[in-house]
Amino acid sequence: MSRILIPFDDSMRFGQGYNSFLHAPCIEDAVRFKDVYTRQEPTSSDGSISQNVDYSSRFVDKISDVAKRLNVSAGSSIKKGGIIGTGYSVELNETKFMASNVNAMVSVKVINQTTELLGTATFKPRDGHNLDSESFVEIYGDCFISGFVEGGELTGMVSAKVLNVENKSAVEKAIKSHISSCCTKSGRKMDVALDGNDSTSETESAMKQTDTAITVCWLGGRGINPDGRPWTLESLYATATAFPSKVAQYPKPTWAILTPYDQTKNFVTWAKNHGIQLARFETAQAYASDLLDMYMEYCGCTSQIRTILEDPGAYVARAVDNAVGTGMEELLRARKMLEAQRDAISKTIDKLAIHPEDIEEIKKQHPIEAPELWAARLPIRK
Repeated sequence: MSRILIPFDDSMRFGQGYNSFLHAPCIEDAVRFKDVYTRQEPTSSDGSISQNVDYSSRFVDKISDVAKRLNVSAGSSIKKGGIIGTGYSVELNETKFMASNVNAMVSVKVINQTTELLGTATFKPRDGHNLDSESFVEIYGDCFISGFVEGGELTGMVSAKVLNVENKSAVEKAIKSHISSCCTKSGRKMDVALDGNDSTSETESAMKQTDTAITVCWLGGRGINPDGRPWTLESLYATATAFPSKVAQYPKPTWAILTPYDQTKNFVTWAKNHGIQLARFETAQAYASDLLDMYMEYCGCTSQIRTILEDPGAYVARAVDNAVGTGMEELLRARKMLEAQRDAISKTIDKLAIHPEDIEEIKKQHPIEAPELWAARLPIRK
């Protein structure tokens, strides 16, 4: 496994052990080192700060896609009940996201400088710990913090739900066409249309036919929206384009660098002598992303039942097998079964965090029913 970036937290320290699956801190001073090295991005010929900037604007269909772009742990998101960043508040309304017809994500990541351990770090086992592979990952994790990245990050989420079903296709097409004109492949600067042309006017008309939520959060840059004005598509893209120049003036610690223990010279020998197998989370991470999407869909089903319980008479059972009725007892029983599915997902994450190598057996122990099957059985409005 190569080095990975995770959101920065004030409690992080050089050499600290970390669980890369849950982004959870473990024992401090897991490795020892002498010095650190700070690498500044090269200065431009005009004397200004040169930066490594990654622009991204794309449509997203799954919550897990958002988590990946934010470098947020899918497993941790499940345990916390939503996507919650550490370095700054990630304001994502998962329920609105899943109910929307169009979801777009705008992201800008800026690197000003990187500070890393100088030379090779040395693993530092504690005396008195009688370790096996399970207790090792619980105490030490699978990685250690080997560096920090200073710069900034801005994330904007646009979620639009069409109000009139009859206009759904036309409205979706207009919004997607405008957003697509601004979308970039990762790393390329955004092209923002602010000239009031026909396309922009058409988009404004389309947006008025939707229930749209635009949420923006950022770390670094300072004074991004000092007046607290409501966000629009145009202001979001304009802010994203200008963000790197603001980060050049006001950078913040943004990410930590995690390095696997087996990248240290003495760990491989020590682990072999003590019968320790370092946890490998690559396969578990991919499965956790799927589980995150399922977990959020189950949350959506639970929210739907909560809404139905407020006015059961406004709903009718679907004409399908095993349909959930509108009676109070039946709805409460269904909600309890949905909660059981979420609990099974959470328990799966707990086990994967310790024994990722047992993923196939864990899947058998905690079979998860597809949430789409539940969604198709819930009552619909009359």
